[in-house]
Amino acid sequence: MRSAFVPSAVLAVLGLCLAAPALAQPGDPAPAGWQVEIIPYFWLPGITGDIQAGEASASIGASFSDLLNSLDFGLMGMVQVRKGRVGFIFDGMYARLTKDGESTGIAGRTVHSEIVTQLYSFAVSYRAFEVLYVVGGARVMPVSAALEMTSGALEDQQASGSNTALDGFVGARLEVPLTRRWMIECYGDIGAGDSKLSWQTLAGLKFGLSKSVALELGFRTLAIHNEAPDLQTKFVEGGFFFGAGFKL
Repeated sequence: MRSAFVPSAVLAVLGLCLAAPALAQPGDPAPAGWQVEIIPYFWLPGITGDIQAGEASASIGASFSDLLNSLDFGLMGMVQVRKGRVGFIFDGMYARLTKDGESTGIAGRTVHSEIVTQLYSFAVSYRAFEVLYVVGGARVMPVSAALEMTSGALEDQQASGSNTALDGFVGARLEVPLTRRWMIECYGDIGAGDSKLSWQTLAGLKFGLSKSVALELGFRTLAIHNEAPDLQTKFVEGGFFFGAGFKL
């Protein structure tokens, strides 16, 4: 069910992005000076994938509630700076998780996983059309994991590994005002470099409480396939997010 859920969600996101421009209403004129927006957000998605550190490996499959129970610490936020057609975006995410799963190695037993995932993106955006921004940048993705066999012939054996991947990416963002207060936001990108492939999609609905404060709720999917010598990971994460934007 999880494997079918993520592609369906991605198709729904893309469909919303394609339909959004037809719903567009005139928005407020863009301010002339520099505009800074700070956006703390919360995103803890369901996750499916595989991880291998040394000779130990495990399959990870967890729902939102599973990860909420497994989360030791998390911190997420975004900063957007714009002037006219040009903008700069920084997005950072840190999460430390502990999870028990099934080993995919010869032992075929349970394994205890401790995983630290980080993602830091920096991008430049350019407003090519009224509601369309072209985006390009780079993201750094440090990952570390420690695996401990908890049953079977290899019980108590441990393995660990870490890797930092640097990818370039290109993408696009749609910001479609529906009314003075409501806006649809859609985003997608694809990248590669140190990792074999990385991509993400996002669709959200933003509501302006005032000229300086806005709330946003949406769905985000992130996929990373990385094959480093001491740590191999292949994850697809998808789930709802909630954020609040504060314009300075």
